[in-house]
Amino acid sequence: MTILHYISDLNGSTTMSNAVLRMIVATSKVMDVHLLTSSPLQGSLVTNLRERYGVTIHQVEMKDGAGPFQYVEFNKYVRARIETCRPHIVHVHGAWDLKAAIVQRCARRMKLVTIVSPHRGLAPEILEIDFWKSRLWKMLLYQAQMVSRSTAVVAVNEKERDDIMGLGLKKRIEVLPEMTEQNAGELTAALTESYRKALDSSYRLFLLDNEKKFLDATVRMAIADEDVKTDIPSLGGLSFRRISFLAYDEDATELMKLGAQKADIVLPQGIEAAALPRYKNKKAKKLLSLEEMSKTIEVRRIEESQTEERRAVQMIVQAQAMGTKRMTLRNWVELYDLFRNRDFNEDIVGKELRQRRLKRFTKKLQKSLKSRFELKEGYVIFQ
Repeated sequence: MTILHYISDLNGSTTMSNAVLRMIVATSKVMDVHLLTSSPLQGSLVTNLRERYGVTIHQVEMKDGAGPFQYVEFNKYVRARIETCRPHIVHVHGAWDLKAAIVQRCARRMKLVTIVSPHRGLAPEILEIDFWKSRLWKMLLYQAQMVSRSTAVVAVNEKERDDIMGLGLKKRIEVLPEMTEQNAGELTAALTESYRKALDSSYRLFLLDNEKKFLDATVRMAIADEDVKTDIPSLGGLSFRRISFLAYDEDATELMKLGAQKADIVLPQGIEAAALPRYKNKKAKKLLSLEEMSKTIEVRRIEESQTEERRAVQMIVQAQAMGTKRMTLRNWVELYDLFRNRDFNEDIVGKELRQRRLKRFTKKLQKSLKSRFELKEGYVIFQ
């Protein structure tokens, strides 16, 4: 894992500088660590970080009095450094610092995981200092977005977490243990866990096309007829961890395992996506059966005895209500099973769907199923 820490000034013995140094040292033990700073570092500090801890240092000097154009140049430099070291996570330290906000925004626009540590900078006693003259407009201009749009916030203690929660800026907050020489191992473990949780929560940023194709292909193999051959991409060079998260979020884990078994592919063991900690995703799809959800939908024009016809209409109506972008891969498999294997009268179902003005939507479903699972024309309602 590669981490890029940013702090404007690491010189001196301030509380924040000491905390950042401890974090850098803690992460350097188990990760590839880069440090980006916009102030010159002391020679002894540079030597210590490079030679003792293997930290790669990137330094850009900001000239006083250069005007707003210096921030444009700074943004270009930051982007270049990020492209060079290609970090998995950009950890920005500090608050009320426009340069820190630029680093965080730049990393976010490059679709990277961003962590912010305000280092008590958002405490009420700090906010009160020059609130109307300085803090308010900085909060509105960049500080609020810097915190709220980050992947997560790492607080140095529980009080800082409570302060940030009180401001309503962020709910994804991790609290570090006390930073002392005696519990350096705990700090390393806590940071590693926080970074891993942020990465796992943002796995879609790093998802490869072949990882998506692997899941689609194994699911297609799981539901295919025995004589159907499906090309499944090799797992070589792919992250099965990311594939497992995708399968879980698409409610298709068991289908993936069945498809891999039919294709004689041995899946890596020990990765259970459901048990690994991740942040709640507000845009996550609902892991619900399309058939179960559709049972409450009324179908008055079809007789009670015609259960298969009623079920077909209910599922298509439910699919339209959900929207195709909100359906999981499992929901698509349910629709495939409906069209491919259920024995219903297509004329009765088609008439009901026309009256509900769902002919166009049903044809859209059929087209998608043909593309995803090679649904044959003989199994569609509308030609």
